[in-house]
Amino acid sequence: MNKLRAQILLFTSLVIFSLFIHYCSGNVKAAESKYDWLDKINEAKQVLRDVELRHSAKIISYKEIRKLPSQESKNKTKTLVIKRTDYAWKETGLALMNTETGEIKIIKIKKEGQRLWNQEKEFLIEIEPRINGLTWNGRNSAFHVVSKPYWVVIGNKWVDLINKKPIESIYVPYSTSLHRDELVQLGGWHLLNDVLEAFKQLNTLGVESFVILDRKISEIPPFSFPYNLVLVELTDPRILRL
Repeated sequence: MNKLRAQILLFTSLVIFSLFIHYCSGNVKAAESKYDWLDKINEAKQVLRDVELRHSAKIISYKEIRKLPSQESKNKTKTLVIKRTDYAWKETGLALMNTETGEIKIIKIKKEGQRLWNQEKEFLIEIEPRINGLTWNGRNSAFHVVSKPYWVVIGNKWVDLINKKPIESIYVPYSTSLHRDELVQLGGWHLLNDVLEAFKQLNTLGVESFVILDRKISEIPPFSFPYNLVLVELTDPRILRL
């Protein structure tokens, strides 16, 4: 038990120190901000709840084509074809925010198979392709405002076809537009809290290891392991090669 406490104390201290350094490096920008990013995201999610989305009655199957980046040893680009089943067309609600003023606007786009149709004249929306060739990625598609500066997508309302029924969800898509110091700091604290809570529950429940007998699983792996595992899982390794 003392070993576990020492691990938690050491790891927590290191993470807090790292987050503090990151905070200090961006505190000038944060001080100049006229709004709180998390408050604006929550506001956008609340507004999106009242957005009504339409979709076709017809259900189709189509081919989604993904171009994979070439490997270092080969110059050929591979093409991956995935069969999808979805509505012939469906609307998606997007919450846009002006990063200068914090103003929020709600617009709609239409998805037809692999094609995106803009329905608003004021804003032109595109999908930001990932380095692994992924474009459409359900509600986690990285929508990007290309027509106006200072506007970013901070939330969407998406319809999935599940068991032949429409299932709506509100989500904050992961895109480079949201790679902001304030959100990185919030994510760091959130992840740290989840890891601490997970170790606490495992220890309280007395979950034993299958590998090392008579030892609790919470006492075996380094405390940093699950923390780093989450970071690795959410990082595209191809980006590290750039």
